[in-house]
Amino acid sequence: MKKIIDGKTLPVFFHDLVDENFEELNFATPCVRYYIFTLLLDFPKKFLQIHRIIERKDKNFFFNWAKILTRKEIFFYKGKELGDFSLFSLGFFQEHFKEEDFYTSIGKKGYHFASIYYEKNKETLRNLSENFEGCVCGLRRIRSEMALRKDLESFLEGRKDLYL
Repeated sequence: MKKIIDGKTLPVFFHDLVDENFEELNFATPCVRYYIFTLLLDFPKKFLQIHRIIERKDKNFFFNWAKILTRKEIFFYKGKELGDFSLFSLGFFQEHFKEEDFYTSIGKKGYHFASIYYEKNKETLRNLSENFEGCVCGLRRIRSEMALRKDLESFLEGRKDLYL
């Protein structure tokens, strides 16, 4: 059974939030908006998975993963992950990051390196790097809008399964 917010499933709800809040930003191409949408859906789950691996101290996982990746892929994944972490964190949890300029710099550089080493999403990643601050602003607008919604709060309450 799919949960409904305002008559919408959670992915449709997030998609609409991204479109509404990023529409006014001139740099936010459809590809950038889609990237932000998938970040909202996927990043919390990915972050928890990484945290679990670190808690287990599963060094073999990282070693085996690194062995199969080329140098180019390593730069892409590291850069993309740094960009995603910085963007998501500054957009939703800015009060926990005292050195915003530092994390902004890391996010911009991460997406820049990822754009150099990955042809498929090169333009989107470059756009995220060049307009990092605007993307953070857009995510903060989404966060503010989500904070005002009681139906979302009641929907998410006790729903750890959404991100596990």
